[in-house]
Amino acid sequence: MNFTIENVPFPINIDDIQPERLKYHETTLTPVVALKWGKFMPYAGPRYTSATANTNVTYLIGNRELERNIKYGPLENWSMVIGVKAWITDNLSLNAEVETMENESYKVGVTYTF
Repeated sequence: MNFTIENVPFPINIDDIQPERLKYHETTLTPVVALKWGKFMPYAGPRYTSATANTNVTYLIGNRELERNIKYGPLENWSMVIGVKAWITDNLSLNAEVETMENESYKVGVTYTF
């Protein structure tokens, strides 16, 4: 991760960051091509992800309390998504997906539709 610390001449301990003050924004776009074949639907397509985060850190130098903003990003990457959806019943389906290239992940999920 690349952190930019505004107006701080020395490193800040990562333990000083308070997660409850972290603001995170992520945008993901995944256009896919899918083909439904009976109860199965394989799909594939590119995925674009852009993420930014920032937080304020308060720390002490001597008796003086200082607050600075730490910014992360924007992080942008492209990956490829390959997956399959299988319907167990009309309302219940199982989904498995693999994301490769810059962002590797594996996902398995169950969906119930009312």
